Amino acid sequence: MDSVASVQSRSRNFGKLLLSGLLFEVVWFLCVVSPGTALVAVVTLCNLLFHAWLFDLSGPGSHGVRGAARTLAWVAAVTLSGCVMDSLLFRFGLFASSTEFVLLPAWLLLLWVNFALALRFAFHFLQRKLWMAALFGAFGGPASYLVGAKINGSVSLAEPLWLSLVILAGLWAVYLPVVMRCAKTPVFRQ
Repeated sequence: MDSVASVQSRSRNFGKLLLSGLLFEVVWFLCVVSPGTALVAVVTLCNLLFHAWLFDLSGPGSHGVRGAARTLAWVAAVTLSGCVMDSLLFRFGLFASSTEFVLLPAWLLLLWVNFALALRFAFHFLQRKLWMAALFGAFGGPASYLVGAKINGSVSLAEPLWLSLVILAGLWAVYLPVVMRCAKTPVFRQ
């Protein structure tokens, strides 16, 4: 009987993680397609609330307020580190934008909030396989920026494009495993 309950529990958890990953893809697309709109802020807030409900961050059987606080700390830390990285990439000319902003376009900041949620839940498995996080970062990071720039149109990567992609691959091959390793620390641990 316990094995049936265990299988059902793992199946439910997998479904939640899959839903979290699919939701990130939808939100990523909305952030890239609709930059500068209130829609991005509303979708991000809804995504935060949905994840709080889906993963029951403060209910019975969860880690209660401590779990919710750790998740919010995680989202803040990943968002801050990602925004610093992207701001530096704009500052040093790897990215260019046709729109004016102070440090980073607001939609990109909100995209980092949504990515932090995806890392916390959908990509949780990368904490156990840091080599996979490095590969995922090396390929997924540059691909995300390239596709996002093509769709968005207001942000572009520096020429030669291949060099920009190589730099992004190197950054992300280091960034993602470091971030996923940090997820194991007591401050952020689920």
